[in-house]
Amino acid sequence: MLSLCLTFALADGVILNAEVVPSGPVVTSVIIADPAAAPTDVKAKFSIDLTVSRGRGPDATTEIVPQPVYNASWAPDGSVTLETDAFSPTAKFTITYAIPATEETEAQVLGTWTEADAAVRYAIVDEFSQDTFVGTAKDADGNDVEVKVVYRLYVPEYAENVPLVVTMHGSGESGDNGLAHVTSNQLSVCWADPTWQAEHPCIVFAPQWPDSDMSNNLELRDGYLAVYHEMIGKIIETYKPSKTYLATLSMGSRLGFRYLTLYPEAFDAALMCCGAMQNADLSAVTEKPVWLVHAVSDFVNASQNSVDAYNQLTAAGNPNVRLTLITDEGMHGVFSHAVWQHVFGNPTYMNWLFAQ
Repeated sequence: MLSLCLTFALADGVILNAEVVPSGPVVTSVIIADPAAAPTDVKAKFSIDLTVSRGRGPDATTEIVPQPVYNASWAPDGSVTLETDAFSPTAKFTITYAIPATEETEAQVLGTWTEADAAVRYAIVDEFSQDTFVGTAKDADGNDVEVKVVYRLYVPEYAENVPLVVTMHGSGESGDNGLAHVTSNQLSVCWADPTWQAEHPCIVFAPQWPDSDMSNNLELRDGYLAVYHEMIGKIIETYKPSKTYLATLSMGSRLGFRYLTLYPEAFDAALMCCGAMQNADLSAVTEKPVWLVHAVSDFVNASQNSVDAYNQLTAAGNPNVRLTLITDEGMHGVFSHAVWQHVFGNPTYMNWLFAQ
């Protein structure tokens, strides 16, 4: 476990001092069903060829494809299990199990599988229920627009007087498949992980933003957020949580900033990664604890956005705001926008949120 202490100043005088402790992954399992018996040749090795677009570079054309760590293993029933902290439902992959070539012999392929062979099951995610909420939003002309929001909900066996965590995901996970926003990263599943639940039982509400383009339609976006507010209100009315927390990344943080602008008392605390301020005004968030996390060299949403949010909150007299900026070295090879990979699943940040 590596600890990195960051202490430096920006031009506007904000002093940063935070400890960042990367943690291990929250696992999503992808099961590749195969009737063959588990191999016994210990010389054979797995190789995984993965293709999935996870963002674009500064020139808006270059594909950035982070390489999440996949562990491949055989199960007693003969299936191959891939374990990773991030899996996209649109991923294309080939798994090869082979005895590597030597100077005397050619490689001996014992098995090959692709996504077409996969019977995909999601550890943790499968414990979430799925449903659709239908609401109404006003567009710029005042017309009613029907809004359908697919959501996932995790409710522990003991759900009385426990916290509620509301998550808001990034643009790449928008849609209505009910999967991308809970399988592509740890944002939601980390709170439902059995290890976390054993010590911190909580409810997890993970709505899927219907259309990423709609996040830039400022008038209609507020209508969508009003629908979110209605959904969250119904969850609170049903389960009566002890606290309500917000966890966000990228587009979700942009939506979260605006949500806090519209409903500054909605949450007891917020943990927000790599967002953009857009038309947010956090001056009414005068006491609620907020921890902002951003990579210094983020080329998707500049880290100055989190600095601006920090400055707004402190100017409002909020004594409970924290700001962590992570250097390239501190990102440990993760592409600079994906700071959430160091946050969600990391007990340093998660424990802070639940302590509020």
